[in-house]
Amino acid sequence: MVSTLNKELPKVKIDIKPRPLQRLILDLVDRVITLIAHRRFGKTTVALMKILKNAKPKGRFFYIAPTYRQAKVVAWQMLLDMVPPERIYRKNEVDLYLELTNRCVIELKGGDNPDSLRGVGLDGAVIDEYALMNPSIWTEIIRPALTDKRGWAMFIGTPKGKNHLFDQYLNTKESARFIFKASETDIIPKEELALAKAEMSTDEYNQEFECDFLYFSGQIYKEFKHDIHVIKKPFKVDDSWYRGAVIDYGQVNPTAVAWYAVDFDGRVFFFDEYYVAGQTVKTHAEAILAKKYNLKTVPLLDPSAFAKNRASNDRMYSVADEFEDNGIPCLPAQNDVKAGINRVKEYLDQKKLFVFGNCENLIREFESYRWKDKKRVDQNAPDEPLKVNDHLMDCVRYCILSRPYQPRFPKYAENPMEKRRKEFMRVGRGSKDWYT
Repeated sequence: MVSTLNKELPKVKIDIKPRPLQRLILDLVDRVITLIAHRRFGKTTVALMKILKNAKPKGRFFYIAPTYRQAKVVAWQMLLDMVPPERIYRKNEVDLYLELTNRCVIELKGGDNPDSLRGVGLDGAVIDEYALMNPSIWTEIIRPALTDKRGWAMFIGTPKGKNHLFDQYLNTKESARFIFKASETDIIPKEELALAKAEMSTDEYNQEFECDFLYFSGQIYKEFKHDIHVIKKPFKVDDSWYRGAVIDYGQVNPTAVAWYAVDFDGRVFFFDEYYVAGQTVKTHAEAILAKKYNLKTVPLLDPSAFAKNRASNDRMYSVADEFEDNGIPCLPAQNDVKAGINRVKEYLDQKKLFVFGNCENLIREFESYRWKDKKRVDQNAPDEPLKVNDHLMDCVRYCILSRPYQPRFPKYAENPMEKRRKEFMRVGRGSKDWYT
């Protein structure tokens, strides 16, 4: 294929030729494009070609994968292979930064570090596997960054349940949207599709190759229902309820904190969250203390944070020590993964676990937390959760596994059910109907 990066540059040969459907995407001029396509369609390929086709002088473009590592493994070498060496002005293999000879900058980013996406105006952005990212990356960061330059955005991915990628596809206005199914594109040979269908469950195949928006394939908490477990209109937590907090520390990954309250019936309400990457323990502690929640116990902390593997002034100390030095003493949480997952499932089944609607990261993780994919030869291997975007899931597990304390009714307050029974008795309706 022959493509022109911009009118000031000579024609540049790109070795990878677009398929007809990819050519359709390349020729679009819509500001927002949503592309839902089956595995091996070539979504990342066409997205990078889209950036290169629009690489104008002094332009700036982002390609964003769910994580920095995925951006490097999936797209970096592919991008370098597309651009002739004589058109590269400079590059940085660590920052995944490529500057062309027309001073157009292309950066590969990870959605796991949202702060790295802030602060620049963009001419265009590709959001790859948006279903696996926090939707606020688009609404709070990328969309505003495109405003002053009237830049374009391209969402690409394969369905991962009816989440924000599904919403983006449905709500795309005045822009282009496509769903390409493997049974319709003829890109993958029919015999390969037949083999995949034989080796995968029906739901897995329909999601990955037919682009059906089912529940999340491999989803761990299928019991989690948005219409049941999400409190859309948060209320003021009663001061007499038991309150606690759970911390999952991340040095590179986000540090996650979940605040919860337990009512008199033992129901657990997660009412606030904190989710920030790339900061010091001191900064995290200051932000946590600034919440000024009246907790009834010291927070639980990831047990690995108690390992004394840091040194300062000839003293070995732990992350837990550092939190305590900054005003937050913690207790080590229990970290039996399987037992914790089973306990959380029980709480969801019994409708004893709820999440306030403002806890967007926690809701997203509940809906996307899944088992690690197993190869066919490993079908009898133990199930393991996929360690991606699971920081608040760890917090929930720590909390529920600790058997959160169920408070008793304070002396000044009467059990509302008992109060209702007495009222029925007073008006003469009899005690048998008090609970109806």
